[in-house]
Amino acid sequence: MTTNTEYNSRPRAEFWPFVLATFWAPLLIALCFFWVLLIPVFAILLGGVFYLIFGAPLAYVLLRAGQRSRVLFALAGFLAVLMIVPAWPIIQWTGAYRARDLDMLLSFGLFFGPLWMAVLAHLYPRFAKETQQIQQKG
Repeated sequence: MTTNTEYNSRPRAEFWPFVLATFWAPLLIALCFFWVLLIPVFAILLGGVFYLIFGAPLAYVLLRAGQRSRVLFALAGFLAVLMIVPAWPIIQWTGAYRARDLDMLLSFGLFFGPLWMAVLAHLYPRFAKETQQIQQKG
């Protein structure tokens, strides 16, 4: 059984900085690279839901564990994209995507998933620091 001091000493993932970093990571990539045939914009439209379903929980678990490495987050993003494969029959059953869409989702996802997660790992400490400064002033 964990004592109260053990629980309080665990690293915490702040909620609002996490939400901001989760949503800003793909948008920042799209804003920086939209000139490449709008591919990052289409990547958000194609994979944004999967990023939120599979990638965001993995990122939250990593942040709760005290991990801040961009490489580790990129690997987690790669794994999050691969989680689409076993979930594909359920996605197919809902009628949201056609059978031939899996290869397109994976081709975009294997590039953008790790990139979005690495940018999330880069943005989160900055948003957490800003939130901490605001809370100290208020």
